[in-house]
Amino acid sequence: MKSAIWLALACLLVAGCGKSDAKTETPKPPSTANQSPDTHYETLRASLTLLEGSTDSVQSALTHAKTARDQASGEIREGLDAIVDMLDSAGATLQEAAIDLPDAKDVNRQDFKYKALRTAMLEAAQDAHMELRDAAGAARSLAETQPALGELADLIDLAVADAVETVESLGGTIPSEPETEPSA
Repeated sequence: MKSAIWLALACLLVAGCGKSDAKTETPKPPSTANQSPDTHYETLRASLTLLEGSTDSVQSALTHAKTARDQASGEIREGLDAIVDMLDSAGATLQEAAIDLPDAKDVNRQDFKYKALRTAMLEAAQDAHMELRDAAGAARSLAETQPALGELADLIDLAVADAVETVESLGGTIPSEPETEPSA
């Protein structure tokens, strides 16, 4: 009798751990269909403010990275060159997405225009986030051997956090970082 119970529990356990047939989809941004036009405008205005703050964070990190690069040599300088390139690219992406805030009446009248602006800003913020995340990883790696670069890593982490906040304000999501296996 005990064997039958253990067999039943084992079958349930195996069935519960099986691969699900349900497809996982990337979460979609929340619908704006039920938002009032004023809410569309306020969302756009708030997101632009966050985008500008994100751009400022990247610029601060870039300035710090350039200063550190000018004082470095060898492999550290090469690593800082790569970080400067990533920060420069992320900053340019964010700056291209920054627009002059349209008039509230224009946003209210042309909902499709609001959605297009929101989509462009969201894509730019997501792209910048990915580059910033890579730059932060590179800066943390350099800081392991050059502790003075820890401040640069912290500044880039701040820029990453600002990019995340911008993406989320636009209704987007940040994919989780891929897990890496520890090296042997």
